[in-house]
Amino acid sequence: MKTPFLGTAYVSRSRDLSLEQCINLYPEIVETKQGAQVGAFYGTPGLDLLATVGNGPIRGMLTFNGNLYVVSGTGVYIVTSNFNVSLLGNIATGSGQVSMIANATQVALFDGIGGYSIVNGALNSITLPFSNPGLAVYQDGFGVVSQNGTSNIWQSSINDLTSWPALNYGVENGKLSNIVGIGELHRQIYVFKERGTFVWVNAGLSPFAFQRLDGVSLEIGCIAQGSICNVGDNLLWLSQNDQGQGVVYLANGYQPERVSTHGMEYATAQYPTLTDAIAYAYQQEGHYFYQITFPSGNETWVLDLTATRQLGYPAWHKRLAFSNGNFSRHQTATCQFFAGKVVVGDYNAGKLYAYNLNTYTDAGQRRKWLRSWRALPQTTSNAFRISWLEIQAETGGISTVDNPQMMLRQTFDSSSYTSEFFQPVGLIGATAQRIKFNRLGIERRGLSQDRVFELSSSDPYKVALLAAEIG
Repeated sequence: MKTPFLGTAYVSRSRDLSLEQCINLYPEIVETKQGAQVGAFYGTPGLDLLATVGNGPIRGMLTFNGNLYVVSGTGVYIVTSNFNVSLLGNIATGSGQVSMIANATQVALFDGIGGYSIVNGALNSITLPFSNPGLAVYQDGFGVVSQNGTSNIWQSSINDLTSWPALNYGVENGKLSNIVGIGELHRQIYVFKERGTFVWVNAGLSPFAFQRLDGVSLEIGCIAQGSICNVGDNLLWLSQNDQGQGVVYLANGYQPERVSTHGMEYATAQYPTLTDAIAYAYQQEGHYFYQITFPSGNETWVLDLTATRQLGYPAWHKRLAFSNGNFSRHQTATCQFFAGKVVVGDYNAGKLYAYNLNTYTDAGQRRKWLRSWRALPQTTSNAFRISWLEIQAETGGISTVDNPQMMLRQTFDSSSYTSEFFQPVGLIGATAQRIKFNRLGIERRGLSQDRVFELSSSDPYKVALLAAEIG
């Protein structure tokens, strides 16, 4: 019989209720409904090293006029489409998020302390009439920047990101709290405060061109500036308001939609803080991903918006590095589409990587994928013998090891696990290889809870998991 293998990451407050792990795997649904299965798990993309840019960390990136502009540590660099790297100059800070925007001829970047411009390849400081610049967006020829610790929004001169007149600002006085950051969606500026969100539009005013859109406000604010991110035609962020915090919301218009789950919210509630969360988005083979990292919690979560729409519920998985037998946050913190590649930057070093679905390591470092799920859709009061578990998967494919393996463990009480079972995935060309785990035993009701399988592997090979059957 089929076992409910396909799913998402959802570990609830009571592990007896739900213990679904999904690490370094994402589901893809067959859109025509005519595949061998409804869907399958694929391995998340590996990392191809493209270039080393300074000493790191990679703090910000922007594609502009056929080049990639990168802030690594204190250095500002230009990277060509061949991934040749040149230093343009240095800024005053060496850590923290850098927000970058551009018009037709200029790049501007803001590091939380000051502002800088790149014009004709020259890096220069911008004289700002305000301190502590936050996030920046570009709209209708204007640069717009939030001011951290205040309710102010600042605007550049038209078509000139190097000029920021002292009178070009507005004040968002809705909700008595500071601005956390700003975002742009459908040519409107979303101003995220600590307790609410407001929408501003270009009204052609002078000296500050923008004004708040009357009658439009979201009773949900933002807790982490770095979590604000455009994903396709949507804007996502990690929220807080007068009632609480820690929910991820999506805006496609003026009605916020909750897209986190209780499982994710329970996990993030255990982290020391949420204010340091950082996010980026990218699209690969039609999947729109929102990737949010919690540095204090040492974990990275990813929402697949495409699968979310297809499944009808939020499709989250964890994307984690693996070293010395332990999982940790993903290596990357910034992202740009450049030179036909999804380019991501290392949060700890000056490395640029490409996300590659045909790469099965993280720049040579082994990764581990893991899926746990309940053997039966619902618990039963009767003892249920399971003699075997068979995994339907693509076998005999590309691998960089001679005899790749899958490993299975079981738990009957959502806590202690049995010993490990290993089965080969198949040598290259062994496309008829069966992956079958035998002698799995009986669960005894009254002494234990229902059975949960945990399937994993750290061997580098193509991962395509279609289904699982028990008998």
